[in-house]
Amino acid sequence: MVCNLSAVPVRCAETIKRDLYMKDIKELRDQNFKMVFEMFKDMVWKETPTEHEHGMLRKFAAHLESSEAFLSHIKTGKKGLGTTAARNIEQKMKLPHGWMDQDHTPKTGVIEPANRSEAKYIELALSEFKKDPVGAMGALMTYMSERQKM
Repeated sequence: MVCNLSAVPVRCAETIKRDLYMKDIKELRDQNFKMVFEMFKDMVWKETPTEHEHGMLRKFAAHLESSEAFLSHIKTGKKGLGTTAARNIEQKMKLPHGWMDQDHTPKTGVIEPANRSEAKYIELALSEFKKDPVGAMGALMTYMSERQKM
């Protein structure tokens, strides 16, 4: 659907909202497909450490009871992962319903202090680190190793 300026504004807003939602779902499913495929490979390698990477997509397709060509199109971005396929992957990989539609990227570098004391500690540590990264890291490592001896 094309949204032009003479159209009813509400209709345009609904179209834009739908397109943004669909884009987010597509991106999440693409990202999660790659993550699930890596999880599958790890499972295979845990059972058979000598298994080669070549042919892994074929094994994944067999596990999902899907076609290798279809999964290849998803992996390369030629096709998007629809709702039915997403639910099938969740079921076959024993993931909760809706898992493929959620963001599972690790949140790194974000520290949420639990209270004001922690916030002050983080602020102080970061301040010292910015002044002298090597010295601050050395001091922290020394402190931590001394604490382990106690």
